[in-house]
Amino acid sequence: MLPGEELEASELVGEVLRREGIRILTRTRLRRVSHDSRDFTVHLDGAGPVRSQRLLVATGRRADLKALGVAAAGIDDTPPFIAVDDHLRAADGVWSVGDVTGAGAFTHVAMYQARVAASDILGQAHAPASYRALPA
Repeated sequence: MLPGEELEASELVGEVLRREGIRILTRTRLRRVSHDSRDFTVHLDGAGPVRSQRLLVATGRRADLKALGVAAAGIDDTPPFIAVDDHLRAADGVWSVGDVTGAGAFTHVAMYQARVAASDILGQAHAPASYRALPA
Protein backbone atom coordinates (compact mmCIF):
# COMPACT_ATOMS: atom_id res chain seq x y z
CA MET A 1 0.00 0.00 0.00
CA LEU A 2 1.46 3.34 -1.03
CA PRO A 3 1.13 6.47 1.08
CA GLY A 4 -2.23 8.06 0.42
CA GLU A 5 -3.90 4.84 -0.67
CA GLU A 6 -6.78 3.68 1.46
CA LEU A 7 -6.64 0.18 2.91
CA GLU A 8 -10.42 0.23 3.21
CA ALA A 9 -10.80 0.47 -0.59
CA SER A 10 -8.78 -2.69 -1.23
CA GLU A 11 -10.58 -4.50 1.61
CA LEU A 12 -13.94 -3.58 0.08
CA VAL A 13 -12.93 -4.81 -3.39
CA GLY A 14 -11.65 -8.04 -1.85
CA GLU A 15 -14.90 -8.54 0.04
CA VAL A 16 -16.98 -8.05 -3.11
CA LEU A 17 -14.82 -10.47 -5.11
CA ARG A 18 -15.00 -13.09 -2.36
CA ARG A 19 -18.82 -12.82 -2.32
CA GLU A 20 -18.68 -13.52 -6.06
CA GLY A 21 -16.83 -16.74 -5.29
CA ILE A 22 -13.39 -15.50 -6.31
CA ARG A 23 -10.52 -16.77 -4.21
CA ILE A 24 -7.91 -14.10 -3.47
CA LEU A 25 -4.40 -15.08 -2.48
CA THR A 26 -1.94 -12.40 -1.41
CA ARG A 27 1.70 -12.56 -0.41
CA THR A 28 1.90 -15.95 -2.10
CA ARG A 29 4.89 -17.10 -4.11
CA LEU A 30 4.12 -18.57 -7.49
CA ARG A 31 6.23 -21.59 -8.40
CA ARG A 32 4.87 -22.75 -11.73
CA VAL A 33 1.90 -22.39 -14.10
CA SER A 34 0.74 -24.90 -16.65
CA HIS A 35 -2.18 -24.99 -19.06
CA ASP A 36 -3.82 -27.96 -20.67
CA SER A 37 -6.49 -27.65 -23.34
CA ARG A 38 -9.02 -26.49 -20.73
CA ASP A 39 -7.62 -25.24 -17.41
CA PHE A 40 -4.70 -23.51 -15.78
CA THR A 41 -2.92 -25.16 -12.88
CA VAL A 42 -1.04 -22.77 -10.63
CA HIS A 43 1.43 -24.18 -8.12
CA LEU A 44 1.89 -21.87 -5.12
CA ASP A 45 3.89 -22.04 -1.92
CA GLY A 46 1.62 -22.87 0.99
CA ALA A 47 -1.61 -22.99 -1.02
CA GLY A 48 -1.33 -26.19 -3.03
CA PRO A 49 -2.17 -26.37 -6.72
CA VAL A 50 -5.05 -24.18 -7.85
CA ARG A 51 -7.03 -25.00 -11.00
CA SER A 52 -9.06 -22.48 -12.94
CA GLN A 53 -10.38 -21.67 -16.40
CA ARG A 54 -9.01 -18.13 -16.25
CA LEU A 55 -5.86 -16.67 -14.74
CA LEU A 56 -5.19 -13.10 -13.63
CA VAL A 57 -1.72 -12.28 -12.37
CA ALA A 58 -1.16 -8.95 -10.64
CA THR A 59 2.24 -8.02 -9.32
CA GLY A 60 3.75 -5.05 -7.62
CA ARG A 61 6.98 -3.37 -8.44
CA ARG A 62 9.82 -2.39 -6.21
CA ALA A 63 12.75 -0.06 -6.57
CA ASP A 64 16.00 -2.02 -6.41
CA LEU A 65 18.06 0.45 -4.40
CA LYS A 66 21.08 -1.86 -4.25
CA ALA A 67 21.15 -2.19 -8.04
CA LEU A 68 20.82 1.59 -8.36
CA GLY A 69 23.95 1.97 -6.23
CA VAL A 70 22.44 4.56 -3.89
CA ALA A 71 24.81 3.53 -1.09
CA ALA A 72 27.63 5.23 -3.03
CA ALA A 73 25.80 8.53 -2.38
CA GLY A 74 25.45 7.77 1.33
CA ILE A 75 21.84 6.60 1.06
CA ASP A 76 20.61 3.53 2.92
CA ASP A 77 19.83 0.86 0.32
CA THR A 78 18.00 -1.55 2.66
CA PRO A 79 14.49 -0.02 2.90
CA PRO A 80 12.07 -0.38 -0.01
CA PHE A 81 12.25 3.35 -0.85
CA ILE A 82 14.65 6.26 -0.53
CA ALA A 83 13.71 8.44 2.42
CA VAL A 84 13.38 12.08 1.37
CA ASP A 85 12.36 15.25 3.17
CA ASP A 86 9.61 17.56 1.90
CA HIS A 87 12.10 19.17 -0.50
CA LEU A 88 13.00 15.73 -1.97
CA ARG A 89 16.46 15.78 -0.36
CA ALA A 90 17.78 12.27 0.16
CA ALA A 91 21.29 13.14 1.38
CA ASP A 92 23.64 16.10 1.35
CA GLY A 93 23.66 17.26 -2.28
CA VAL A 94 21.35 14.41 -3.40
CA TRP A 95 17.67 14.65 -4.35
CA SER A 96 15.38 11.76 -5.32
CA VAL A 97 12.18 11.86 -7.36
CA GLY A 98 9.80 9.30 -8.82
CA ASP A 99 9.08 5.71 -7.92
CA VAL A 100 12.14 5.39 -5.66
CA THR A 101 10.56 7.78 -3.12
CA GLY A 102 7.48 5.61 -2.52
CA ALA A 103 5.16 8.62 -2.86
CA GLY A 104 3.20 7.07 -5.71
CA ALA A 105 4.34 5.26 -8.81
CA PHE A 106 2.77 7.71 -11.23
CA THR A 107 4.34 9.90 -13.90
CA HIS A 108 2.47 12.95 -12.63
CA VAL A 109 3.95 12.45 -9.15
CA ALA A 110 7.48 12.22 -10.57
CA MET A 111 6.92 15.38 -12.66
CA TYR A 112 5.60 17.24 -9.60
CA GLN A 113 8.54 16.04 -7.51
CA ALA A 114 10.98 17.06 -10.26
CA ARG A 115 9.67 20.64 -10.10
CA VAL A 116 10.03 20.73 -6.30
CA ALA A 117 13.55 19.22 -6.42
CA ALA A 118 14.69 21.49 -9.28
CA SER A 119 13.50 24.57 -7.41
CA ASP A 120 15.32 23.41 -4.29
CA ILE A 121 18.52 22.61 -6.21
CA LEU A 122 18.44 26.08 -7.79
CA GLY A 123 17.79 27.75 -4.44
CA GLN A 124 14.44 29.10 -5.60
CA ALA A 125 11.56 29.64 -3.19
CA HIS A 126 9.02 26.81 -3.41
CA ALA A 127 6.34 25.10 -1.40
CA PRO A 128 7.36 21.82 0.24
CA ALA A 129 6.14 18.63 -1.43
CA SER A 130 2.63 17.67 -0.38
CA TYR A 131 0.60 14.62 -1.34
CA ARG A 132 -2.70 15.59 0.34
CA ALA A 133 -4.59 15.53 -3.00
CA LEU A 134 -2.87 12.86 -5.06
CA PRO A 135 -4.83 11.75 -8.13
CA ALA A 136 -4.46 8.05 -8.75
